[in-house]
Amino acid sequence: YVSDGIANAVLASRPQFADRPADVRILLQKQFPNVNDISTDDMIEKIRQNLGNVEFRCEHIVLATPELIQLRKVLNHVGLNVKPGQESQCAPEFLNRMKALGDLAGGERPLPKRPDLTHLNDLTQRVGNDQLKAILERKDQFLQEIKAWQQRAEAIGQRQPRWNALQALLQHAGALPEGTAVRTEAQAIEEHRGLLNDPDPMPGMVETLTHSLRSALNTAYAQCQALQKEGFSSLGASDSWSRLSPEDRNELTAQHQLDHLPPVKVGTTDEVLATLGASKLQEWATLRDAIPSRFAQTLAAAAKLLEPKAQQVKLPSRTIKSESDLKAWLASVEATIRARLTEGPVIV
Repeated sequence: YVSDGIANAVLASRPQFADRPADVRILLQKQFPNVNDISTDDMIEKIRQNLGNVEFRCEHIVLATPELIQLRKVLNHVGLNVKPGQESQCAPEFLNRMKALGDLAGGERPLPKRPDLTHLNDLTQRVGNDQLKAILERKDQFLQEIKAWQQRAEAIGQRQPRWNALQALLQHAGALPEGTAVRTEAQAIEEHRGLLNDPDPMPGMVETLTHSLRSALNTAYAQCQALQKEGFSSLGASDSWSRLSPEDRNELTAQHQLDHLPPVKVGTTDEVLATLGASKLQEWATLRDAIPSRFAQTLAAAAKLLEPKAQQVKLPSRTIKSESDLKAWLASVEATIRARLTEGPVIV
């Protein structure tokens, strides 16, 4: 409810609406729903100032019942459930959903361009029956757009994951011959916004890169396995390695990662990408080059473990009074040290 004082104050400030007090009262109630029975001068002045941003229009458009039925059918095509009398309330949401659907029907390259939404923006500026009438007049256009945009959005949703997989594969295929050819095709698709080209070229491109990367991973894994086998053969032929205890051998094997290789699963495109995500092709090349040096370092460590430990020998204490006493003491020390040398180095 808008008080007579407020309505009269507004009418006095806007003479052009003096003959339409009922319209002014209704519009004020819509614009200021929380203003009730305000009669103070400062509040009236505030309302008068705000009215500079308010546009008053005479509601002279009337929609017949058959028109409202047709209108509700259009609004419901975007998932709304519009009941009689809710047309004006639901129209803005209809326009918002149309804009959202249009956004889903295009985008950045390689997607097609987004549809022109100018007419939706224009309709957003309208209100009331004026807006409803304009929507109804574009009924056929809206129904066509809804169908076309939904189909395009669904097609984009189906092909976008494949495009993303193609881009991920290309990141790993830089050094492969197949990568160069497929990259050229992918750049053409992006440049010409060809994500929805028919027939779809991407399945073949994805399969080409998947096969190439699968082969590269299998080759790298086989090369590393062969080097490991060769390395363990060298260890088995080493006297130092054979003299170590099983515990020492296991410890050195784990320490130098002699039997470790990253797992390789390449049955599907997703598995190829997951394997490459854990270890890129360049990392496999680095590992392949490192395996021989790991075994060489292990042999060196085995030899070091076998070095005898030095023994501490305490020299006998004795009082020496003569040359003969000295010779006797030296002979005793020499005999003691010689006996311990058979067990390893001696520290005196």
